[in-house]
Formats: sequence, C-alpha cells, structure tokens
Amino acid sequence: MAQYRVHTHGIIESIKDYLQDFHAYKDVFLRFRASKAVKAAAKEASRDLREEHSQLLTSDKPQGKISSKRRKLTQELRLETEELVHNFLTTRANYNFSKMHLISHFIDQISKYGSLPQYATKIYEASHKPFKDVY
Repeated sequence: MAQYRVHTHGIIESIKDYLQDFHAYKDVFLRFRASKAVKAAAKEASRDLREEHSQLLTSDKPQGKISSKRRKLTQELRLETEELVHNFLTTRANYNFSKMHLISHFIDQISKYGSLPQYATKIYEASHKPFKDVY
C-alpha cells in the first residue's frame, strides 16, 4: 500500500492499522528471525537437556517404573525441551534491522511527499546481484 501512486486518508489510516497489527503480533515470527549462532546455541542447549533427561530416565530404570509413568515422564521431558528451544529462539531474536525501522517512517513520508517510489527494493536487490554471484 505504501507504494501506491496515490494515497487517500483512508489508505494512510489502513497503513497505520496494518503496521500496528504487525507490531502487536510480530512476536509469533521471532523464532524464525534467529541467527545461525542463536540456532546453534539452542540446538546445543537442547542436546544438553536431552542428555540430562536420558540420565534421569536411566536412573529410574532400576526402580522398575511402570511403562505408562515412564511414557508420561518422557512426554513431559520432551515438552520441556521444546519449550526451552522455543524460549531460546524467541528471546534472542529481534527485529532490529533497517527495513523494519524504515517502515515506521512511511506514514510521515507519504503525508509530506506523496508516494514512495524511492523506497522500492528491486533496484537495490538488482545492484547486489553481482556481489551475490561472486559470494
């Protein structure tokens, strides 16, 4: 909507609403914003926790736990591991990059200057192609 050639008051209000909604619910996507280092650290923490769990399960083995209790314990430990990884990924990820900040200024820019063709990313993506090919 920000790249429309003409913006009415209703369109600007819609952009504001969409931006507010995005910021209200963006935490859902945080786990997908984690860097490679954070993902590797989460994987290592998960592995360490699974090792602790396996020690806990094997230490209870001589006591002859009933299989249903053992399954329940295994399920609880699996959920604990999933929660650890989810918390690890979401607390260490962020939306702190320039494109996200730039969006917050669109409404003021549209109000002052009209449409925003200068913010089209196709131009910049095309200029990065030779560097991507070399890399």
